[in-house]
Amino acid sequence: MKLEVSEQTATISLNPCLDMASAESLLEIFLDCDNRALNLKIDASAVEKASTACIQVIHSAAVSCIDAGRAFQISQASETLVTAFKDLGLYSNITMMDEG
Repeated sequence: MKLEVSEQTATISLNPCLDMASAESLLEIFLDCDNRALNLKIDASAVEKASTACIQVIHSAAVSCIDAGRAFQISQASETLVTAFKDLGLYSNITMMDEG
C-alpha cells in the first residue's frame, strides 16, 4: 500500500490483493492516520481481491473518521471492492466515488 500525506489528508492507494496478511498493515496505517486526525482518501482502483478482514478494517476506519467529523472517501472503487462491501451488507454505509 502506498501512503501520501498532504496537509490534513492521507491518500492511501490500496494493493491489488487485500488478503488476511494485508489486514494488519492496513489497520496500522489507519490507526496512525486516526491518531494524527487526518482525513482519509482511499484509491481502490487496483483492488482485485478483498478479504473480509480488510473490508472490516476499511469500514472501521470510515466509521472512526465520520464519528470524529473528518472526511472519508473511497475513490475509483473496483468492482471487486464494491461487491465485497455489498456481500457483507456494508455498502450503504460507505461513500464510494467513481465506482469501476
